[in-house]
Amino acid sequence: MNLANLNRKLILASLGLGLAARLSQYLFNRSLWLDEAFLAMNILKRDWPGLLLPLDDNQIAPPGFLLAEKLAVAVLGQGEYALRLAPLLAGLAAVFILYRIAKTQLNAQSALLGASLLGWSQPVIYFASELKPYSTDVMLTAAAYALVWPALRAKAVSRERMVVLALAGALVVWFSYPAVFVLAAIGAALLAGPLVRREAGQLGGWLAVLLAWGASLAVLYWAVLRYGFANEFLRAYWTGAFVSFPPRSLSDLYWFAQLFFDFMVQSVGMPFYGVATFAWLVGLVTLFKEQRWQPALALALPLAFAMTAAALRLYPFYGRTLLFAVPPTVLLMAKGAQAIYVALAKNSKTTAAIFIGVLLFHPFYRTVIVFPQPLVTEETRPVIEHIHAHWQPGDRIYVYHGAARPFEYYAPRYGLQDTSLYYVSTASNGDFSILAQDIEKVRGTRVWFLFSHIYSFNGISEESFTLDQLKTFPRLDAFAAPGATVYLYDLR
Repeated sequence: MNLANLNRKLILASLGLGLAARLSQYLFNRSLWLDEAFLAMNILKRDWPGLLLPLDDNQIAPPGFLLAEKLAVAVLGQGEYALRLAPLLAGLAAVFILYRIAKTQLNAQSALLGASLLGWSQPVIYFASELKPYSTDVMLTAAAYALVWPALRAKAVSRERMVVLALAGALVVWFSYPAVFVLAAIGAALLAGPLVRREAGQLGGWLAVLLAWGASLAVLYWAVLRYGFANEFLRAYWTGAFVSFPPRSLSDLYWFAQLFFDFMVQSVGMPFYGVATFAWLVGLVTLFKEQRWQPALALALPLAFAMTAAALRLYPFYGRTLLFAVPPTVLLMAKGAQAIYVALAKNSKTTAAIFIGVLLFHPFYRTVIVFPQPLVTEETRPVIEHIHAHWQPGDRIYVYHGAARPFEYYAPRYGLQDTSLYYVSTASNGDFSILAQDIEKVRGTRVWFLFSHIYSFNGISEESFTLDQLKTFPRLDAFAAPGATVYLYDLR
């Protein structure tokens, strides 16, 4: 078997494993967890124009993504498969797009590594079946690079090509908010070329492209985004994901480095973040050495712009919100890993193979275990199924407030939507006497206590406090699933 055939088979195996893992996770059909249920109820309850207004439950999502979701449920129904179809299709497409970029713009070996690193990224696999726009962020970032890469390498770009890029960039921000950082990075790289070469004509054309992108963003901000920036709850919620700037000591500088390492682990899915970061740096340096500094800038800057936005308290620098930066990061890692392999192979092919094995070991392992152990968060649906299966006339349900939206989504499926059948608890915010008062409101019958997404205060969870208050009553049944539980008490 020649090297080309072997490489082709390895690429097919890599792509196949990544795509199969996404499909397996999607077909497992885990329950909607709290954040998904928040967004699902907005999509299901609102009409088409209503999706352009501020969303309930402090939710924010791009208008294009919401309209795609509305179309999916209008055509396919309101089930989990329909709600998660757009993220799945985006997750599948992203792998093909990134492979194509790596193959045409880097080389065959980098294409194999890139397809593996993105295809086997467990965070990207998980969010390909999550009712959130993070998977579409990944796909649209990859598509942006695929579209713009020829322009990054050309000394002169036609006016027609610039018009296409202007329209594409103006549209993409309506489907992916963090695409702003990708466009900013691409724009900086596109402007840098004619500035260095002193080409006024090309510079003017690219300035016009960036003006079109900025105009679209301004309209988007006025129509939708300004409501999100005015949301004080979200600002408070993401406080821990904002970046302190500027660094004032060596420990501060290390903290900034740790942010990048956390990104490698939580977003890219690389627990061996030291090896991954080394490959990323080598990839960046290699592109500069090859005089391909414009693509290097376009790939490296999105994360820097996101960190700047986090320092300005405009965007959270946190795992899932940074998935958009995985494609450019993976492309640099693939380029660097291939360069490292070539350098090591000159002395020892075994050492070179060990390096690649170490780089890919965790992504491969974490992808393979998705098949026997699909990723779950809060399995509220089987808990509600248990209530339905053991229901007796006269029963009531105490719905913990963290489970309220998932219960609202699933209740009609099991005939439990009548508001007289259930009571939604009040958030205590640390005042546990409120929880005790809630129990008094459901006394007098058999009561199912449904819990998920539990909040804790001073080390005491609201679930454990509630159960402690019920210890004098007979417990008739209990059932648990990952992230969700239900207990049946006789409060007569």
